[in-house]
Amino acid sequence: MKASRSWSCERYLPLHEKDRARAPYVCRIAPLADGFEFDFLDFFAENAEYRLEWKECGSDETFSEPLADFSGRVTGLRSDRDYAFRVVRNDSVSSTERLVHTGA
Repeated sequence: MKASRSWSCERYLPLHEKDRARAPYVCRIAPLADGFEFDFLDFFAENAEYRLEWKECGSDETFSEPLADFSGRVTGLRSDRDYAFRVVRNDSVSSTERLVHTGA
């Protein structure tokens, strides 16, 4: 097997999760003192609408807000806490749940 000598901008998808390729993909997460920023990609949806869903880890209360672009920023969260979030497309396909720790 040959070693790779170049960078790849392709996202990683395990072979047994081929259906994940058609879902939104969170490609950047940046924690803030009272929130977080993120960017996502979605190559398979045209004219789609998106919303962000997030909750504090260990809580059942979920919050949601529409997204106008392929990036977002959430502020007003409690510092030094873990949060889970995902991007949901209007056809109910969602990204993998991602975790972020506030208080950067």
